[in-house]
Amino acid sequence: MGKMDEAKSVLLDSSITRRSFMKGLIAVGGGLGMVTGCSQEDNTVFTPSNKPSNGGDLSGSDFANPSVYYSSCVHNCGTGIRCVSKLHVVNGRIVRVTSDDSDYAFDGSYRNKEQYNDSRSLTCPKGRAIKYRAHHPAKLRYALKQTKQRGDVTGFVRIPVEQALKEIATKYRKTVEKYGPGAVHNIYGTSGGYGGQGTYAKYASTRSALTPLGSRGGYGDYSYFQYHFGSVIVGHPGSWGAYNKPSNLAWQFPAIAGVVKNVVSWGANMLTTVNSAAWGYIRSFEKLKERGGRAWFIGPEFTDTGVTCHTDWIQTRNYTDVALIMAMFYEMIVNTFNEDGSLKPKSSKSLDIDYIDTMVHGFFASPEYWVHTTTGEIVLQDPKDTKNTYRHIAEVKEGECLAAYIMGNDKRLTKANYNNAKNYTAKKYGNKARAGLVSWAIKKGDQTEYLYKKDMKKPKTPEWASAICGVPAEKIRELANMYTDENQHPIFNEWAGGTQKQHNGSIQLWAITALMAVTKTFGLSGETFGGAWAGISSHGPVDDKNKENYIDFSGVKVGNANVSDDIPRYTKKDFDDGTIKDKDLIGTYKTFEPEPSISCKEWFNGIKLAFKDELTPANGYDGSHIPDWDMKNRYYSNDGGVKSMVVFERDAQGKLQIAPQTKCYKYKKGSDGSSPIYAGIRMIINSGGAIMVNQHMNSNDLTAMYKAIPALNSSKVADTFNNPDALCLVTFDLFMSPTARYMDYVLPAVSQLEAVGVESFGGHASEFDDEKPKSMYRPPVVKPLGDALDGWEMTYKAWEQQSKLGEASYGADAGSVLTVTTTGITNAATNYLGGKPKFQPIADYYEEVIDKAIKSGKGKFAGKSKNYVYANQFTPTKNNDEYICTAFYETRGTTTNFFNKDSSIKDGERDKISKTGQIRKNLDDYLKGAMDKPFVFTSLNGVQNKFDAKTNVPFPVDTKAADYPQMSGKFQIYNARVKYDYENAFKMYHGWLPEEKRGQENKDAEGDLLVYPIPMYFNFEDSFKESYNGFEKVDSATGEAKRGKNADFFATGKPLTMSTTHDRFRVHSTHDENPLLRELNHRVVGGGWQSGNDWKEYAVFPAGDTPLNQAPYKKGQMISQAIEEGNKKTASWHEIWINTLDARERGIADGDLCLVENPIGKVRVIARVTDRCMKGHLNLHQGGWYDPNPKDGIDDGGNANTLIASTPSRYDHGNSQQSAYVKISKVTNFEFKK
Repeated sequence: MGKMDEAKSVLLDSSITRRSFMKGLIAVGGGLGMVTGCSQEDNTVFTPSNKPSNGGDLSGSDFANPSVYYSSCVHNCGTGIRCVSKLHVVNGRIVRVTSDDSDYAFDGSYRNKEQYNDSRSLTCPKGRAIKYRAHHPAKLRYALKQTKQRGDVTGFVRIPVEQALKEIATKYRKTVEKYGPGAVHNIYGTSGGYGGQGTYAKYASTRSALTPLGSRGGYGDYSYFQYHFGSVIVGHPGSWGAYNKPSNLAWQFPAIAGVVKNVVSWGANMLTTVNSAAWGYIRSFEKLKERGGRAWFIGPEFTDTGVTCHTDWIQTRNYTDVALIMAMFYEMIVNTFNEDGSLKPKSSKSLDIDYIDTMVHGFFASPEYWVHTTTGEIVLQDPKDTKNTYRHIAEVKEGECLAAYIMGNDKRLTKANYNNAKNYTAKKYGNKARAGLVSWAIKKGDQTEYLYKKDMKKPKTPEWASAICGVPAEKIRELANMYTDENQHPIFNEWAGGTQKQHNGSIQLWAITALMAVTKTFGLSGETFGGAWAGISSHGPVDDKNKENYIDFSGVKVGNANVSDDIPRYTKKDFDDGTIKDKDLIGTYKTFEPEPSISCKEWFNGIKLAFKDELTPANGYDGSHIPDWDMKNRYYSNDGGVKSMVVFERDAQGKLQIAPQTKCYKYKKGSDGSSPIYAGIRMIINSGGAIMVNQHMNSNDLTAMYKAIPALNSSKVADTFNNPDALCLVTFDLFMSPTARYMDYVLPAVSQLEAVGVESFGGHASEFDDEKPKSMYRPPVVKPLGDALDGWEMTYKAWEQQSKLGEASYGADAGSVLTVTTTGITNAATNYLGGKPKFQPIADYYEEVIDKAIKSGKGKFAGKSKNYVYANQFTPTKNNDEYICTAFYETRGTTTNFFNKDSSIKDGERDKISKTGQIRKNLDDYLKGAMDKPFVFTSLNGVQNKFDAKTNVPFPVDTKAADYPQMSGKFQIYNARVKYDYENAFKMYHGWLPEEKRGQENKDAEGDLLVYPIPMYFNFEDSFKESYNGFEKVDSATGEAKRGKNADFFATGKPLTMSTTHDRFRVHSTHDENPLLRELNHRVVGGGWQSGNDWKEYAVFPAGDTPLNQAPYKKGQMISQAIEEGNKKTASWHEIWINTLDARERGIADGDLCLVENPIGKVRVIARVTDRCMKGHLNLHQGGWYDPNPKDGIDDGGNANTLIASTPSRYDHGNSQQSAYVKISKVTNFEFKK
């Protein structure tokens, strides 16, 4: 048996113990096992090829007594807890990284490692590899300004940091004076402080200092609302969307361990995306399996999580889960109704019709009615209510309900009416048919090119779905029968964080929650829809409450520059005197209306709006990488937010003005007297590393656009940084990354360990009794190089430059009678220092606190050395008891109802039934009774199913409009607001457009609906033909009746779907330069899994000590020197997973260099041939840096986004970053020179 076979046999063992788990990890070596941090690299010393960054040479004796510091892991594995990194430092060099190795807690109790809630958070290899980032020879040292064309590194010249900050601040002011703050995008938030978890390696405060009058927001950082949208449409009380405390999967560990019978993981990969929860996840699944439970993994790739924890792999082709769910519904319906519409005898395979009638809206048809919001009474005639006690619920037409779509031309439900049930709702509806034949309009009928329309009238049988998703029909029936069988419940459903970032991903989440709602999967212990939010379990560690064991750093009050504007805001006094009723309004504008937030991915579209005239073939931009854009339009994708990015008129209070003719906001006209002033996006300040190129889909189009628009400081731009009309791109970065290469200004950042850390993490308790953070202090353990500054000093210097420029303002030029002016900028730099007379490093403030603690004569650190303090602040917390939930109905110890203070982990409280559990219990009792009165769900539920609930998409719409759809107070399977919100998004901001182009046009290339009020399956081929302009008879960019420019891509060859999930250990778009992490996912041609050994030749641009105003880069080399120089021994490419059969058909062997291509772009990668990837599917994990080869333009960095279209996701207009359809072939002609 080979090494990998042996490891696989261990990992597939259904009764895995920690010992066997570790055995498997050791066998795999550089693979899955590193979730616990067992790495062969732990004891190695990083020695760069050039002079060490500091510390000089090291001898053997230096390692005997290293200095010890604690830090949190730098990686973003989810909101909340992060793992513990224990740093061993010798002469300024990090020589080793370990983790929380304490066997005993602060009180001497043993920390049982077998518990699912083991309080330790062990750093995995990506956390341990931080030492390589801190000492990497390629780190940026100086501020750079581009003087030629963006992307040409030879155009950069070195300038002082102060000069760069001054020019950036000046450019910001010029832009805002003319276009308002909405023309500036500040990526990743504008938090002005350093509170909570974090280090002074962050630059959010610097970005705030550079944008004192504000900037345009983006739905909350990182597609926040996109994460929520699909999973909350239905209103399932256990489905809150991602990055919310209630969605924390770890909170369900007690239920999974004790009472859940089935776990269904829809593509999830907890072990490699949230390492801090990995062990608890494994242990709770072990206990599930010990009780005879099953864990179903559904997805095209058998992830590390699936291999380790799951009992069944349902191989489902990517993007097809909705088809699978529709077929499950079909199976349930035919097991419930006879062909004549009568009900079959109840069985474990049938739906509970009385439950659905009582609790679910829109699965079946329903008449127009009015419902009393307190009693639940239903009346079919308008009650002429004057007290707003009744809510109008529109008809769900017989041919438009979800069941009609599922049944297609199957007539059984047309013969089924509500008289065949005994519940209150059914009696009210009477002879109303439960469904008709599906009736959604298809303009071209049978001549349509859309596969989903051709399938519209087909019954969505398991055989129909099997042909689409690849799951055998009998397996689909088995899944359907599991959900309807009450003896198979509780069922816990888990979702993957990347699902919603597919083109139709929000619909998939909607469909899963619809499945849960229809099958009564709610209200029992564990019946939530959880995700990888963080590693905090419901019964986590016990804190050490002895304050003498901690140093209180909360008295360090610095970093507040005390700058504000003069726009009136509500205060606490307004709340106290009753002026405002909602406490959340404190701090918000009284009358001033800011620019609306846009989808966080649409900043690239805002650049197109502003600079459309520069985006021409003459300037090198032909739009070839964005084939679904009709370049006659100023904007792309008909995005409502982008169409709102013009300058509007305001009154003296800052309120937007209504134009009587259009009933829309009044826009300010340009010099021609009719066109608007296109603000768009004219400046971006970024500190997210590779966000603006590498992490944005369609890197080819983006970089082509950057190059076509003249660089700010090039000879083509008059007045350079004083020009309000020019584009300015700024980033803070550690390396000459893909993003840095295309910026106008690059400011040298520091890594986490080069800056002060003030953090709470791992086993260290997070709160005192008075709820003040118990943070640890860590001094910088590595000295920054050159002019690189931490966030504290960089922000101070930014405020210094702002102070020299004086107060900032904008007003009439930006469309407002009101002039908005800052207050406090002239004193900002002084205020920022917290009362100190002159600048001091931030470490000095914290060292003063440590000095006092040492001299205090009391407490743990009295009389100790500073080195002792650094090494001993970390306090190992105590394991709590391993709470195993055995209650059938949801308890307070497993509820997701945090926001109503319903959750508890206290003994005597945690086993009590939760509010949602009580609702379910009451419902079960109701369904056993006469059911002659309404069951009022909302009277007991403080969660989501309110009559005034929202769909949670922040599109600005008029919610008081007479035609605004009302919520039923039930689970919304049919949700008319989804369609309404989409069509009316930002409509008030579109007065500059013809009426038919206001809002978001809800029609596809053939003129049919793009967005429906039910979760339909949209064939992925249709989506890719839209994105790639590949239809035979219609141009998807223009709607003209002609062949799409890329129709040949679909007519020839065998395209494969491709997913782009996070790389192993979630490398994402950072750390591609890291030697250890490159070994995990890069290989040389023909090499094995550990052959990616080119780190000495990767990202190393020889900057040296470049004189001021000189160019540090002599040639425009690739990021990978090994590839550019054709070094066969060291040149490595990113891996792509391909199924054995697909590889054989294409003559591809493991380790072959391959070309992956589609109409959006081309990448070269190394094939990893594996049966853990299903046939018809590829997986190119995220993380590779965009690195186009100058010889042919092909991306040799393996950046997945090079292959991904700009098309936004269908319903929420967010990222569709996980969607690609590609062809793959073996490369035989790559020229190796040595």
